[in-house]
Amino acid sequence: MTVPKRKMVIDTDAGVDDALAMILALHHPDWEVLAITCCYGNVSVDQACNNVARLLTTLEREDIPLYKGASRPLLEEKSQGTWSGHGTDGFGDAILPCSDLKSRGSAIPVLIKLFQENENCHLVCLGPLTNVALAVSLEPDFANLVKPGYFTIMGGAHLCQGNSGLASEFNIHQDPEAASICFSRFPLLKMLSWEVTLTAPFPKLWCEQVLSKDTKLAKLTKNISQKYLAIIERSDEGLVMCDAVAMATVLKPEIILESKILVGHVELYGHKTRGATVFDWMKKGNVKGNVEVVMKVDTQIYIDYCTKILS
Repeated sequence: MTVPKRKMVIDTDAGVDDALAMILALHHPDWEVLAITCCYGNVSVDQACNNVARLLTTLEREDIPLYKGASRPLLEEKSQGTWSGHGTDGFGDAILPCSDLKSRGSAIPVLIKLFQENENCHLVCLGPLTNVALAVSLEPDFANLVKPGYFTIMGGAHLCQGNSGLASEFNIHQDPEAASICFSRFPLLKMLSWEVTLTAPFPKLWCEQVLSKDTKLAKLTKNISQKYLAIIERSDEGLVMCDAVAMATVLKPEIILESKILVGHVELYGHKTRGATVFDWMKKGNVKGNVEVVMKVDTQIYIDYCTKILS
């Protein structure tokens, strides 16, 4: 008897680490990616759509539908991500084949429809949460269609060691209102924080050995990561692919060594702390937890898994 594949929708702002995350998801034999929805963030939403289209064409997965989502945050305008490791186009200015793939329409109604039609579907968000916040605002029942534990985000800084604001991680900081809506409306989301992803870098030796392999996926990943690799070459750091860590915990849950279900909030008003993800660590309130905070991951299992896929 054939076991049906598990289903997933990916929401992405299409940076370098998003690319590896999508590669992992598209090459897992037990998972089916129903659609990819795009959002602004690392780049504009139009560029994100273009990046995803080029990636799908390169991977010969043009069967997967692509949808265009939000072009800006809910309230205040934010500048696009300008980190040099992503290059000017989000994919490290890599030369990839042009693609004829276009968005099939608006991401927001499609998100609702996909979860209405597909029970036990996972939602994996790799960028700002604007698309999801718009979907749940348009259809309040969307929060119940995504089952508890089936909503994973790469975002937040559970220790408030921010990489965007002083205490906030980039994806949450881009649209704190959207993140706050998601934290308050969904029964339980799983959060892979910025700090946790930093504990799972690819060592330089791994980059030299694995990304130099003569395989399509290794070559593609190296091509997209060239500018990031040039940055770590001048430092003692490894290659941190934040979104890939988050995706790997969905595809291979044994990577998660420790997590805690807590009551979580997104700070909206602090002058220095806007966008911070804050938690009731002492469990002072008699309230059911709404966020499963991943505390620790098995770096070796993660690296071995990525090595297997790319090799």
